[in-house]
Amino acid sequence: MYAGCGNPLLVSTLDALRDQTALISAAAWVRVPTWESEAEEHRRIRQAAQSGSAPEAAALLRDHMRCFVDRVKDSGGLAG
Repeated sequence: MYAGCGNPLLVSTLDALRDQTALISAAAWVRVPTWESEAEEHRRIRQAAQSGSAPEAAALLRDHMRCFVDRVKDSGGLAG
């Protein structure tokens, strides 16, 4: 969603963040496999953005990030 923003620094920064969160997700999924629910969250965010509902997309994205952090904490994080 951000790739076409026209800001190469922002794209590079978000790509690096995406890569890091993918590693954290994979480590957390070993303990609690939540990829299906996360994929559904991604679909809802994309649908809201594509429909032009920025407030809904933003709210869904905030919830998705909050849930991600909670899932990682609940799974014991990466330590252990």
